[in-house]
Amino acid sequence: MNMKKQHIAGITILIICIISAFSLGTITLMKSTSGASSHIDAYSFGDPHPVLSTGISVYMEGTGDLQDLLQREIITILQDKNIPVFSSDTLLHEYDTHIIALSIIEKDDIYTPLYSKGTYVVFFYYASSGKTTYFEQFRSGESPVVSFTTSENDTDTIIIKGTITIQDTSTGIMSPSGYQGHIAELMAQKIVNDLENHL
Repeated sequence: MNMKKQHIAGITILIICIISAFSLGTITLMKSTSGASSHIDAYSFGDPHPVLSTGISVYMEGTGDLQDLLQREIITILQDKNIPVFSSDTLLHEYDTHIIALSIIEKDDIYTPLYSKGTYVVFFYYASSGKTTYFEQFRSGESPVVSFTTSENDTDTIIIKGTITIQDTSTGIMSPSGYQGHIAELMAQKIVNDLENHL
């Protein structure tokens, strides 16, 4: 009888460990079908040829697991390109570096451990001058008149803003954080690729 209780206790502990690892870990044994699209606009003054290797700050609007993962993923991609990156928790009016500011403006998804599907729209804003003057207006869908001054800071300046849409369907075995990590990686790669293609 004592042996039977020990056996049941061992199985119970094992099940608890598996459930904890699944819910808290980044388990992903899945197959995904993903698509990405974007709409990008650029505004420039002078003849800008920005060099990201001088440093870039990354600001993520809002809080949540997906926001944190997206900011970390973009920082990792940029660092892998030997670009000095600075994380910003607060949106400043002006940075001493280039700035990329991000906001997840749409998230429509369903998650299950065996099947997940979602559509995600991310707004991003880049300014070589480090100024965030138009971020909130563009993000809210407004169309402000972009103007540049002839001050030294605005010489050869470029602003890039855009939205990227990620659509994904995944089947297999996936934890919540594992699936969100997959989505964040898709978002980050698309944003960095689009940014580089317009610089």
